[in-house]
Amino acid sequence: MTMSPERIAILRTGVDVEEAIYGRRSVRKYTDAPVPEEDIRRIIQAASRAANAGNQQMWHFLIIRNKEVTQRMQQEVITALQEAMAWESSRPWETHLKSRVRGSSFFTEAPVVIAVLSKPYDTVLDSQVLPAHGLTFQDIYDLRGDPGRQSVGAAIQNMLLAAHAMGYGTCWMCGPLIARPGLERILDVTEPWRLVALVPLGVPAETPNPRPRKPVEEIVTWID
Repeated sequence: MTMSPERIAILRTGVDVEEAIYGRRSVRKYTDAPVPEEDIRRIIQAASRAANAGNQQMWHFLIIRNKEVTQRMQQEVITALQEAMAWESSRPWETHLKSRVRGSSFFTEAPVVIAVLSKPYDTVLDSQVLPAHGLTFQDIYDLRGDPGRQSVGAAIQNMLLAAHAMGYGTCWMCGPLIARPGLERILDVTEPWRLVALVPLGVPAETPNPRPRKPVEEIVTWID
């Protein structure tokens, strides 16, 4: 039996799926070591194999290696957070919000930042039938669970696991989206695409301890 290129790539890492799942960590500190383009391509290829609604593959990935660009992005995030901290509604949470500044902007420390874009899942049901029946965008979102975003989430998880299996660190970041409009301007993102996450990628400069997870008994209900 001939193995697919994807399967061969997985075997070359020497890491099985279960180890990748349990060994993956969210990494927030990176070395300056570059990430070869071939490795980035393998990671994106793994992302592209994710389960997705209607095989519409509602994703696109911007591979950012330009430090000037990531520093502009970082400043956009910091500015947005500082503006939010000036709101009257933020006063009780000022200390917490200050602690989020680095937590939402450290991505620039990685040699590669992957900006993940998504576009809506387009079906006759979602774009024609339900709106004609009187459902609003929010109604449809609540009813259908946003298949497009679910699909992109699966692609991101594949990306994180593949990167870990290859010895790299990553972090799935949504905190920077406080500055989404500004980040989209910097990255020239236009409709129908929308920025949904940033994923810094690089050789980890830390080995974080595993974070606690709820036991299976607490997150499962059996229906027999």
